[in-house]
Amino acid sequence: MLKNSFFFACLLGLLCATQIGCDKSAPVSLYFDETGCSNPWDSYYEADSFSLAALEQSIYRMLQDYQIQDATVRFDFDSTKIQLCLACHCTTGRIIEVQTRQANSNALRRLNFYP
Repeated sequence: MLKNSFFFACLLGLLCATQIGCDKSAPVSLYFDETGCSNPWDSYYEADSFSLAALEQSIYRMLQDYQIQDATVRFDFDSTKIQLCLACHCTTGRIIEVQTRQANSNALRRLNFYP
């Protein structure tokens, strides 16, 4: 047990020393499973239609409020994540991907994005 702990401590130290695991400017992707009406960007939605362009703009406005300027937003769809219910917490199957720097990952995780 002690031997394994020492090995992992050395490995972690090596990764940080070479900045592989500790580089705050390294790119990272985080994901969010869109819900019916309890998304962190819902209050930023200003359009009168439900287009992807309007959704994308509302997500960018939310990211700016959290000082995340260098992000790229992409959309994907996973039919296994669809929950056929009318509650706000039910997922639609749409997955929001935000690509940004590692330094922004904690702010996105507080908004329920996941790696």
